[in-house]
Amino acid sequence: MAYLLSHKGPGGLEEYLINSGLITEIKVDYSCGAKGFRFFRIKILLTEKGLEKHEDIIKTVFEILRHLKGKKILERIWNELRDIYAIRYHFKAKQNPLELVEKLSTSLQVKGDLFFMF
Repeated sequence: MAYLLSHKGPGGLEEYLINSGLITEIKVDYSCGAKGFRFFRIKILLTEKGLEKHEDIIKTVFEILRHLKGKKILERIWNELRDIYAIRYHFKAKQNPLELVEKLSTSLQVKGDLFFMF
């Protein structure tokens, strides 16, 4: 969902709101709250016009979230994400082995899985 909301290409939420003169940028991320629980954050940098129309922006974001809820991911998007993560994996900079082990063990303790590591 974060990927779809922060998509910067044609037809994306960010492009629409920037072209409307309402925002300058959208940042979407998530963090671990506890095992099995995550926080999903959307940070939107508003223009002066966007500040005046902040309620319209909020409505637009929630309309998109409602639209995406329960939908299956398109194969094109799935393949795009798969390719992005494969590139990150294959071209990842060398890392100190001790730092890698510390990062992996912390991830397992906090998140319970390795999916979010890569």
